[in-house]
Amino acid sequence: MDSIQQQIFEWLLVFLALVITGCIPVLARVTVNWVEAKISVEKMRKITEALSNEQSLAVDAVRFAEQLSIKLGFQKKGQEKYMKAFDWLEERLLEYGIEANASKIEGLVESALRLLQDEFGEQWAQKIKLE
Repeated sequence: MDSIQQQIFEWLLVFLALVITGCIPVLARVTVNWVEAKISVEKMRKITEALSNEQSLAVDAVRFAEQLSIKLGFQKKGQEKYMKAFDWLEERLLEYGIEANASKIEGLVESALRLLQDEFGEQWAQKIKLE
């Protein structure tokens, strides 16, 4: 009986060794996948936050250009206000260390204009007619 118990014990050790060596690569892969997913989620959160900040700055740029024209006591035409917003946004992005080319800035300003036009709808249309 002692010999049978010895053999069972040895087989159990062999079986456990096989299970453990088989589980290590699986556990390693699961861990790597979890870390990659965590990094991807964090990277996506940072990208989303940066885009939100850029869009917020663009809205501020358009409002700045509009306020500037009112403050100076005259109504600038659309293209002049657009360029003021563009320039202001470009300066802010550089100030905050955000890389942006002219195409990106143009897209941000256009997006902000669309957002404000949608938000203020009829008021915006009446103002444009007056210009």
